[in-house]
Amino acid sequence: MEKIDTITLMITHRQTILNTYEDTGKNAAKTHELLKEKLPELQISLSQFKPYIRAMALTVQSMTSELRFLQQENQDLKKQISSMMTEIKALKSGRVKSEIEISDLKKELSIRPAPDREKEAAKNIDGWNVVLSGGYYRLFRKINGRMEAIYIGKKLDTEKARAKIRDKEKALGLDM
Repeated sequence: MEKIDTITLMITHRQTILNTYEDTGKNAAKTHELLKEKLPELQISLSQFKPYIRAMALTVQSMTSELRFLQQENQDLKKQISSMMTEIKALKSGRVKSEIEISDLKKELSIRPAPDREKEAAKNIDGWNVVLSGGYYRLFRKINGRMEAIYIGKKLDTEKARAKIRDKEKALGLDM
């Protein structure tokens, strides 16, 4: 039971003990003599004191080293977090600007009709269905149970399409 009391006492007064140990150049015998005067309640023999003081010094040294390492790692992590927060703020402000630009562009596009809007809207010309396939416009219509097709080209020109429709209907004998 005496060892637990001694260890508890040494832990309680560890700062005084370790400072004295450092002041004596890590000499356990000198430290033991000085501590008899500073801490009279520490009743321990030199043979018991030597392993305890060395173990305590090594433990504190190890813990201090680990503490410094963790503090440095903590600082590095704080810098990374700060950098990331700055980057997030920049991205958020950029996103807000992009959203504003997108909404402005949408408004502008809804106000101003596209030049090819008429061509896109033309899904049916004179009863013929307009189909854009593979970048080419074609017209399709079912006549007498058969699907008939007319090739228009890369650009949908309604006048050109009507002329080809007249020619195709004439060739099929449908002209009225």
